Amino acid sequence: MQALAAAVAAYLKDRNLQYEYEEARGFFQLILRYEKLENIEVLIQISDGDVAFRAILPESVPEEKRGAACRFLARANSRLALGCLEMDLRDGETQARSVICGGGRVPGPEEIDAHMQTCVRALDRCGEGLLRLIRGEMDERQAFALCFAR
Repeated sequence: MQALAAAVAAYLKDRNLQYEYEEARGFFQLILRYEKLENIEVLIQISDGDVAFRAILPESVPEEKRGAACRFLARANSRLALGCLEMDLRDGETQARSVICGGGRVPGPEEIDAHMQTCVRALDRCGEGLLRLIRGEMDERQAFALCFAR
């Protein structure tokens, strides 16, 4: 597990990304600004020889908007080539995630980058529409069209 954590730390340092690391849990935490979204919380967890990546939307979906958000996420997931968006129905937290199932194998920086980018890009592509839906500025169809306009 130390080798996996060292590989992730080296990747983050090589890209000059500021992060916090909780060694006891194998847990990296950082905040990113991407093309459309600011304050994307990224969590990287080392567990059982795997590396899990999560990019979390800056705002939770209020309970009254969760049905519309679920419909939006189902449509969005069908259009995303890579990545998966999901929402915790208990608290409305929405995230994109990816996993390197390595069985303890240490991934190189290219593989770490591919999984990190998968999460962040999926959330960045769909986050603006979802945030507008959350704030009542659009319905789920309009939010989807904003994210996937050709």
